[in-house]
Amino acid sequence: MNRFGVTHQTAIHTLRRLVDLDILLEYTGRQRNQQFLAPAIMSILT
Repeated sequence: MNRFGVTHQTAIHTLRRLVDLDILLEYTGRQRNQQFLAPAIMSILT
């Protein structure tokens, strides 16, 4: 557990689901140390 109160596996599962729903985009192409962004939010901010 970490400061968010979820396990690593739960966090990974949630991120994958958000990517599958096109809410998040993983933009590094790496297996480790991935970074994500939310395209809808970025389009509002830019």
